[in-house]
Amino acid sequence: MRIVIEEGHLILIGEGGLEIARETPEPESELGQHMTAILAWAATRKTPEEERLDELIAAMIEARGPDVEAYIDAWKPDAKGYKPGNFLTYEGSIYRVKLPHDASPDKPPNTAYNHYARVVKPDEQPPEWVKPQGTMGYYSTGDRVTYGGSLYISRIDWNDSEPGTNEDWSEDFAR
Repeated sequence: MRIVIEEGHLILIGEGGLEIARETPEPESELGQHMTAILAWAATRKTPEEERLDELIAAMIEARGPDVEAYIDAWKPDAKGYKPGNFLTYEGSIYRVKLPHDASPDKPPNTAYNHYARVVKPDEQPPEWVKPQGTMGYYSTGDRVTYGGSLYISRIDWNDSEPGTNEDWSEDFAR
């Protein structure tokens, strides 16, 4: 047996792929919070293909220079069918779509961490570290942040620790 999360439902699948049970937990319930945490964790994982896409967009940014945004579509609050690997711009930053979804006006890329990953351009400073809240905003392996005047790289997924306080972060001397 296995459990699948699909469109807000927890589905228990039995032998032969038959659905045994389907549950739609309330977001505030313990089960709903666990499901949200699982989805947030899954959204932080990068496949080798996603890592390659990030490398390609970084190479494109370096090759095209600061005007690269002209080649990438802007985020639209009513857009349908964003797919993992799509790139878009929002308020001067580039974002990679992490999960398939339809856009929502109340969840722009700079706040919907489970749907979008900000691409840090080679010539810009990584964002300032912010303490994750609830099940959102955790840092993934490879995420870069600034904190206390230093640059750090997350060494683990689901990182909510303060940079420089343990081995979950390493100082980034490359920039």
